[in-house]
Amino acid sequence: MKHYVTMGQDHVHSIDGNTIDKDTVVRFNVDTIGGGRRKAFDYFGQRFSMEYSEKEWDEDNMEHYPGGYVDL
Repeated sequence: MKHYVTMGQDHVHSIDGNTIDKDTVVRFNVDTIGGGRRKAFDYFGQRFSMEYSEKEWDEDNMEHYPGGYVDL
């Protein structure tokens, strides 16, 4: 399943050559919702804003994220 993570205005990360910030959405492939949450904390500590399960995520939200998806 997919798990989506967004950043706050001041949260900027650089991972594997990707800039992850308020304009991007991180997308993880995980087995459980808890696994997605753990991955978010492993990658970003407490420096992210929101997380969404595949059921909760609405593709229409992407209009607010011009940087698109970053798959990790």
